[in-house]
Amino acid sequence: MLRAFLKASFLVFLAGLPTVSFADTFIVTSAENKQSLDLDQVISIFKGDVQKWESGKSIVLAVPDLASPEGEKMLEKIYGNSAKEYKKFWMQKVFKGEASNPPENKNGDSMKQFLKAYPDAIGILPGSLIDASVRKVIKID
Repeated sequence: MLRAFLKASFLVFLAGLPTVSFADTFIVTSAENKQSLDLDQVISIFKGDVQKWESGKSIVLAVPDLASPEGEKMLEKIYGNSAKEYKKFWMQKVFKGEASNPPENKNGDSMKQFLKAYPDAIGILPGSLIDASVRKVIKID
């Protein structure tokens, strides 16, 4: 009887916890970066239209590999185009002098390490890799 009560209590406890699905994808920054952003601002940053934080520091943009689940989500939700069109978009930006380089490509743990090392960076991580070293800005699922 006590065992059934404890099991039921534990399940009620678990139901009250906030959850992050392993399939969720988030725009993240270093935990040090406290600037809040909405989806339109995130899109402007990822498209290179906004290149500085409110503090005046340059934004360091890191994107996932385009063939990864996070990369596919980014192409769909932020750029609204294919990997080929994305590459063309950044080549045009560089050619016009609107950007010096296309964004850094990072995945998983290397993305998280990059965000820790560069407080002015912004990138994309799956929910399974979110911890106290990064700050969720917005969910892009």
